[in-house]
Order: sequence, then C-alpha cells, then structure tokens
Amino acid sequence: VDWWLFPFHFSSPVFGPREVHGVKGGSVTVKCFYPPTPMNKHDRKYWCRQKGSSCLTVVSSTFVAAAYQGRVTLTDHPQENHFLVNISALEMSDAGTFQCGVGINGRGLSFRVTLSVAEGNYNPGAPSNTIFLLFYQY
Repeated sequence: VDWWLFPFHFSSPVFGPREVHGVKGGSVTVKCFYPPTPMNKHDRKYWCRQKGSSCLTVVSSTFVAAAYQGRVTLTDHPQENHFLVNISALEMSDAGTFQCGVGINGRGLSFRVTLSVAEGNYNPGAPSNTIFLLFYQY
C-alpha cells in the first residue's frame, strides 16, 4: 500500500492536498475541514469539478450529479468542523481538478485539488491506497 502526502494549500481557511491519487475501480476519500463558525456548520457543503471558470457540482449537502449517482457521498460532521467526500468505483474519466468547499460554488470557502486515476489492479479487500490529511489552522 502506498501512502501519499502532498503539499497543502494555505490560501483559504478551507484547504488540503494539491493532489489526490486513486486507482481505477478503487475509491478515494477526502476530509475537508472548515472554520468553526455557526454559519459554516449549517451552510451548504460541496465537491465540484472545475470546468473553465465555473465549477460544476458533483455532490453537495442536498444533491448528487447523475453521472455520480450511487458512487459518491458527502457526509458532514458539523460538530468536528469537517465533511467527507467519498468517490467509489473510480473511472479514468473521474480524473480532473475539483474544489471542496462551503457555501456557493466559486464564492464561498474552498480549495482546489487535482484527482488523478491510474490504471491498475484494484483489490477490494486491501486498505485504500490513499490517505488525505487536511488541517484547519485557528
């Protein structure tokens, strides 16, 4: 099992790794921390795919895009000031640039992360091949 840790973004109160790596057929989980304010605890959380100057929602607190139905989840943990995005059954076409954020796409708190998906043999009994560590600095 390979564990990768990459440089972090520190330009936003919500930040994390610059790159996330997965294997075709496998899954990735991203843990997104956000500032501990009452508004952030109750605001919309999202994971969107960067397309030019816009960011198209893949999953949010109340929505899952049709192409990701049944294989992406967003679980908010407001008491711990973070949410988890899990994408399973990874496809090569899942590779791209995404944003993990709070509020409205492109207007709220977010960070950019690049997801790469490699060809490979996925062993569903093995632990995930990637770990993501995100921190919020008070």
